[in-house]
Amino acid sequence: ENFLRKNLFGLKNVKYFNAVMVASRKRDIRNQVNDLIFTISNVTSVQQMKFLVEKGITQLLSPWQFKLMVFSEKMNSYYAFLSYNWDPDMMLPAEFSPYIEQSFTSDNLVRFRYQQHNILIIPLLSGTRRIGFLVLSDNGELPYTPGELTIARSLKTHLAALIIRINDYEEITLRMEKMNQLINISRDLLGILEMNELEAGIVSAAIDLTGSTRGFFISKDEEGNNLYKVQMDQNKQPLTSTAGISNTALSLCQTNQEPIMAYNAQLDNRFKNAISVQDYAIQTIFCCPIIVDNLNYGYLYLDNYGDSSREMYLNDDIIKLFLDQVANAIRNAQKYAELLEKSNELSNLEQSKDEFVEIVAHELNTPLTAIQGYVSRLKRKLYSDEEERQEIISKLEAAVNKLATSIGDITTMNLYNITQSLPKSPIKIEEIIDLVQQEVLILSRQRKMQIKVEIEEGLPPVNGNWEALHRMIYNVVLNAVRFTREFGTIVIGARKSAFPQERINNQDSLVIYVKDNGIGIPEYQLKNVYRKFYELNDIYAHKSGTVEYRSSGLGLGLAISKRIAELHNGQIIIKSKENEGTSVFMIIPFK
Repeated sequence: ENFLRKNLFGLKNVKYFNAVMVASRKRDIRNQVNDLIFTISNVTSVQQMKFLVEKGITQLLSPWQFKLMVFSEKMNSYYAFLSYNWDPDMMLPAEFSPYIEQSFTSDNLVRFRYQQHNILIIPLLSGTRRIGFLVLSDNGELPYTPGELTIARSLKTHLAALIIRINDYEEITLRMEKMNQLINISRDLLGILEMNELEAGIVSAAIDLTGSTRGFFISKDEEGNNLYKVQMDQNKQPLTSTAGISNTALSLCQTNQEPIMAYNAQLDNRFKNAISVQDYAIQTIFCCPIIVDNLNYGYLYLDNYGDSSREMYLNDDIIKLFLDQVANAIRNAQKYAELLEKSNELSNLEQSKDEFVEIVAHELNTPLTAIQGYVSRLKRKLYSDEEERQEIISKLEAAVNKLATSIGDITTMNLYNITQSLPKSPIKIEEIIDLVQQEVLILSRQRKMQIKVEIEEGLPPVNGNWEALHRMIYNVVLNAVRFTREFGTIVIGARKSAFPQERINNQDSLVIYVKDNGIGIPEYQLKNVYRKFYELNDIYAHKSGTVEYRSSGLGLGLAISKRIAELHNGQIIIKSKENEGTSVFMIIPFK
């Protein structure tokens, strides 16, 4: 009576005790749960939802620590959704596993003791679908009371529904954020017109959109080898290594031409024998082809190398929209490159026209003046006898021939200048070399020169234009004849590439070479030999004729040969030493 009066209710007479209403703890708890559910349902922030869930659990059950684990269907594993006084990155003890499984199997609470702590497992299910589980731990107090267990059972159903709602809301919110991000990415990529810069921008955008730790842009060379054109980490710094890339994912993607996606690669049967996945503990992998106008442009590869706990965002719809924007950006850059190429072509045509007019005005003036003079002398009969008359006629014929040759050279140079591609077919280079040898032997027979041929056996056909390759070789051999003394030796040969610098795009190439023991080219003049209308005879005395020693021309031969090599994706290399001879190497890829 004294206790009731003084310590609890302040009553003077115990008979009044029956009039005091005793609050129902069960009803109060139910009200708290309902209030919590109502409050959470009206919150529009995932972080606020998590805060209220944490607050509700601590108020209703007052645990020393707890961890709310939620199942990720993508990762096929549980992750810490909420932690209170418990390291979220710390794995649960292995001893908990059978009790967790028991709680799911029985769909009921499971209690047990662990290291002086009372542990309570609350399974969270929606039908038979496992949503997650809540682990409660005290600090070694008394076992859970029936009232606390009643509260836990009340939380069980409500908490499962809340987790589903929070996950759905989080997915919708994240999807909206990604859509806004995608709009910005599309604008940024369409603003990049240089292809290499665009490829780097695509990888950078993909890393930001998906949350991967690194990304690669991969294309194929002509031999089918992978070329890692862009390799970048999450900080947009270039990577020096491709270590850990899943060749399995890349191979599957390239074979099927379809996206490869793995949220938990270590448990995915496709990667059970993949060394990179197992050794580097890579959890999430994404690899897809980049298709532009039904053609494969390259491959995008992303993963979470170095941080296996990092969950990548790989929503199918968002990824498809991203790849559509990538294709648009590449198409836009390609159109810009085409316009730039057309602009350069027009500029080159204008330059060629100006050069043509200049050369016609200057280079053709000399033979025309000579022809005019000779014709005038013949008309006016300004010669002393028949012998002098025949001499004038011979000079007139020579001037006409030189004029015809000059016009032919200029026309040919302009033809190849404005040409961007040549029709090609498989050609046996031996046939062209044999023909050039016969032609030059006839032209140079009075100079008693040796024209030798060296051709490696078993050379495969080269994909080229017969007429253009013939002119390329003929021009080089003709130059060798003109700058080699009487009784000199010229070798025309062909072989496969033997040195790295002879390989075009790292492919086996055809090397056609012309070697002479002539006067050679001074080192300081080597850089000028490809210039149009440049003649080595600018240094030496001029002579007339086509194959005479040190005879002159318009200086278009090597320039034409160089252009023909370029139209075959090839190159010309010249090695020369003054007074010892010159070697010209014409390198053309077989394919």
